[in-house]
Order: sequence, then structure tokens, then C-alpha cells
Amino acid sequence: MLRDFIKANELSGRALLSKDSPALFRKSNTKKSLNIIIALLSMLVFSLDCHAEGMVRGINYDPVHSQAFAMGIGTDDQQLMQQSIFNDLDKLRDLENKAGFKITHLKTFFTQYNSLNNKATLNIADSIYQWNLVNPGNELTLALGVYEFRPKIDACTTESECLQWTQSQIDAVKPAVPATA
Repeated sequence: MLRDFIKANELSGRALLSKDSPALFRKSNTKKSLNIIIALLSMLVFSLDCHAEGMVRGINYDPVHSQAFAMGIGTDDQQLMQQSIFNDLDKLRDLENKAGFKITHLKTFFTQYNSLNNKATLNIADSIYQWNLVNPGNELTLALGVYEFRPKIDACTTESECLQWTQSQIDAVKPAVPATA
């Protein structure tokens, strides 16, 4: 609604801030507005601090940063790809223990990773599930990503090929998500 209001005013050439704008936004009340905003932000930060135990801590995760994972992709070695993910998760667990807070969620950009020659495929949900089994008390909740491939930006060269690659990501999510009754 606010976005529509701003867009309509931008298109019509009208000023967004006028003498009829609420006091919080008028230039003449800048100092007062700043104090109100600071007070509101302080209350927000305080309320977050009071409820920190209820916050979800997570990270965006992509295993391609790992040289071992890249080597697994290049040599069609699914075990090396998976072991590099396990190593990352072990490091994350150790960091949690040292830092004194717990990371409970991972978000990925891809669901399925393929080796260069498509001889090895790894579904990250399976890897996280297996890691969770041997790390009770440190289980991670996974938010699976489905990447939408684009021609001339990604390695796929045609729209059709990119759609196939995107569909394979979607298909990889289906077995990873448990059926609901």
C-alpha cells in the first residue's frame, strides 16, 4: 500500500513531503522526528534483546566455497562433496560451542548439486539429514533453495536448457519434503 502511494506520487510528480504530511515527516520537525525515531528504535532493540532466546539464528549456506567440494564436483566424487559439507557443519557446530549461541537454521541457494560431468549428484537435504542423525542436540533446520537458472548469466545457454535445470532443482525438493497427511 505504501509502495503504491510512493509510486503514484512519483509518477504524478507531486512532492511526497508537503505541508499536509504527518508531523513526523515534515522538515520543520526534523529534530523532533529524529528523537521519535530513536526512541522507537530503542524500544525495538530492547524488545529484541529481552526475547533473544526466541530468535532464530541461521546462515545462508553454499558449499561451493570449499576447495574440497569444488574438487568433488570436478572429479565426479559425491563422497568428497558430501564430506566437505559435513566438515563445514562440524566447524559450525564447534563455532557455536565456542561462541555460546546456537545456530539452528541453514538456508541454501540450491537443493541439488551436480558434478561437472553429471556423474555425481548430491541433494543437500539428504546430507543435512545424515549429519543431524549423528549430531543430536545440534540438529539444523533446512530452508531449501531452488535456483532459477537464466540464459547468458548462468552456464545454461538456452531458455529451454535453463528451464530444465530449474525443473531439476524443483524435482529435487519433492523427495526432500515429507508428505503431509
